[in-house]
Amino acid sequence: TDKYYMDEEVGRGSFAVVWKGRLKSDPKQTVAIKVISKNKAGNELHLIENEINLHAECDHPNVGKIYEVFDSPTSVSVVMEYIIGGELFE
Repeated sequence: TDKYYMDEEVGRGSFAVVWKGRLKSDPKQTVAIKVISKNKAGNELHLIENEINLHAECDHPNVGKIYEVFDSPTSVSVVMEYIIGGELFE
C-alpha cells in the first residue's frame, strides 16, 4: 500500500484475493495485485512460490507480466499486468 492504491476487488480464490490497483507515482497505470494468504496456502506455499518464479521468467506477448512481488509475514503480494476481459475460461 506504500506504492500502490488498491481500488477494488476483482476476484477471489481459495488462497488469494485479486485487486485492481494503480501505481501511486503514476495513477494512470492500472495493475492487478494478487494477495496470497500464507495461512490459507499452508503447505502449498512452496508450490505457489515456484509458480510465481516460473511466471516471472516468462517473457511472451501472450503471457501477463509480473512487475513486483512483496513478501510479508502473513502474505505474498504479486503485482502484475492488468488484463481486461474477465476469466480465462471466458
